[in-house]
Amino acid sequence: MFGTRAFLVSLMALALPVCSPSQEAEEWKAPDVVVVLIDTLRPDHLGFYGHETETAPFLAEMAKQSAVFHRAYSTSSWTAPAVASLFTGLYPTKHGIVEGFMAFKRRNQRGIAAEVLPLNKLPEDVGVMADFFKKAGYQTFGIATNLNIGSEIGFNRAFDEWKLFRKDDAAKVGEQLEEWREKLDKDKPSFFYLHFMDPHMPYNKRAPWYEKQSGKMEDSAARYDSEIRFLDQELKKIFTQFGWDKEGLLVMSSDHGEEFGDHGGTGHEFQLHSELNRVLFTFRPPGGIEGRDIHTNVSIVDILPTTLATAGLVVPPGLDGQSLLPLIQGHKDAPQAFANRTLFAHRLRLVPKPAHLWAAIRGPWKLLFTESGPKLFNHIEDFAETLDLSQKEPEIFIRLLEDLKAFQELGFRSVEKVEIKPDANLLKELEALGYFEDEE
Repeated sequence: MFGTRAFLVSLMALALPVCSPSQEAEEWKAPDVVVVLIDTLRPDHLGFYGHETETAPFLAEMAKQSAVFHRAYSTSSWTAPAVASLFTGLYPTKHGIVEGFMAFKRRNQRGIAAEVLPLNKLPEDVGVMADFFKKAGYQTFGIATNLNIGSEIGFNRAFDEWKLFRKDDAAKVGEQLEEWREKLDKDKPSFFYLHFMDPHMPYNKRAPWYEKQSGKMEDSAARYDSEIRFLDQELKKIFTQFGWDKEGLLVMSSDHGEEFGDHGGTGHEFQLHSELNRVLFTFRPPGGIEGRDIHTNVSIVDILPTTLATAGLVVPPGLDGQSLLPLIQGHKDAPQAFANRTLFAHRLRLVPKPAHLWAAIRGPWKLLFTESGPKLFNHIEDFAETLDLSQKEPEIFIRLLEDLKAFQELGFRSVEKVEIKPDANLLKELEALGYFEDEE
């Protein structure tokens, strides 16, 4: 499937931890590491990704010191599987997290659903990002504002300090970080995972950036953009207070995007088109680099190995992801080597009956295997993915079908199930977030 791995290993021998130009190898100091996950952020709503207005001026400034990956893809269009892939460097089929909190209701019932589907739990023998940094002597801190990123699935593992806010904005994250400031040991490097929920529905009307629009879908997008602008302002405050605007290893990503009628839906429902599958991904090594735009296909599974390698830590074997340091450091042969990979995504729906969506991405081509059958798109020329080319490009279509079949034959990892009995508050929060499905 990945015929270029041996060549990439040889490139990695040249890709050393990224130091600032003035930093000598013998002066290497373990950098602080900050991984920021912005839930539901589709990158084409950012100016430095091509949006007509700059909704995130601070992030745009950070991008000038970073590698900006314009063709980064998630492993899902659902939070729990995608974040588990970021944490582990594995596809959902291998780490076992293929669902998250989801309530369902019967159409002949009135009122809110009375049941929450069981969750999968991260296996103890699967290493997560905080594990690796903790074992390397880092102090580890994590904050999440999405109820899917909680202890039930195991996302809190290996964090010295962990806080889950079920429903709070970026300002609350900043307050929590201030409370932890006195706990920081200045003689030890720090690892932070910060998960922000602001762009997720229900979209608040953030003044002064929100302007009412006449159409319902257009107004939803305007509220969404105002949430991004609010978050950007709060991120600037946090980064400035902690010095992360200038120092440390900084990773910015999203778990999935959001749909505003692109393919007839809203939110992040059961589909894997680009508006949901493409994600933000910027990477600033310690000391920063001259901003670099990278247009090679990469995946959220690449974040773990890239972050470990850049911090000077050993990348464990057996990951689905690969270190992107050759791309970040500008090795001339790296784009072609990575272009020969096939990347995958998966989405599960449980009601009214189990159904699977699959995607396979290679070069400019994207295969979507939907309930109505497989389709082939040129996701570079046809970003909206409206023109099915499966009949016009049969060789490419068959090649990607074969890649996907080989991937599917690896099967799903069996993991422990956790039963969650919801209270009224949890059900209310699930409804507000759109985490409901209808049972026939």
